[in-house]
Amino acid sequence: MATQKRPVQDRRSTSRIATPAKCRFTYEGKEHQAFIRDISLRGLSILSQFMPPLNAEVCVNLETPPLNRPLTLTGKVLRRDFRCTERGQVNAFVVSFSQSSPEVVRSIYQLLKAG
Repeated sequence: MATQKRPVQDRRSTSRIATPAKCRFTYEGKEHQAFIRDISLRGLSILSQFMPPLNAEVCVNLETPPLNRPLTLTGKVLRRDFRCTERGQVNAFVVSFSQSSPEVVRSIYQLLKAG
């Protein structure tokens, strides 16, 4: 007898939206190219060739058409992982925002609405 799977409930306090976009992030004064997988009002998920350590503070710069100007987000690396793609293994990590000013929240909300 087959059992029916239940949908997994999202336990996050805010929803994440897939927002594929190129970005740059800075760690210890060095800039790295990256790709944003998804974003929420509290953080974002990034794919990159470079992997900062856990709890490292990073500054993410995002320029995408829905925004009127570049968006700079600062936070700490909360989780790290690896993803397999057609190009091989890629580093994946989650950044939890340190603070969000009303302007940053409005900009992220714009991205969420566009997504």
